[in-house]
Amino acid sequence: MANRLSVTGGRVIISKPGYNAEASLPDAFKVFDSAWGISGLIVAKGVVDIPNNYTTYTINFPPQHYVPYAEVICRTTLTGTKIFSVPGYCTNSQIILGSVTGSLQARGLHYWTVYGLSQ
Repeated sequence: MANRLSVTGGRVIISKPGYNAEASLPDAFKVFDSAWGISGLIVAKGVVDIPNNYTTYTINFPPQHYVPYAEVICRTTLTGTKIFSVPGYCTNSQIILGSVTGSLQARGLHYWTVYGLSQ
């Protein structure tokens, strides 16, 4: 049985099932590491279905008193399996996605998350 919790030297690590929680464990096998910049406080998240050939697309979320870190991932409707990051930037209340005119990859479900951390 794996030791999934490590609390040493001011650092906390929780591993995925089957892996020992230790500093040398790759991030892909961790559930939480206090050394990470993003530790999981989610301010807002959602899914939007974005059409092809947009020049800019804006996703609104509740205003923050800082510019948070945001992430947008696309799962295309063409193959149903291709996942890629979407270019853009974030303000204190919006994610603005950049132009992808002519890119069929841009069409599909876009999963967005805004974290409670400053950029």
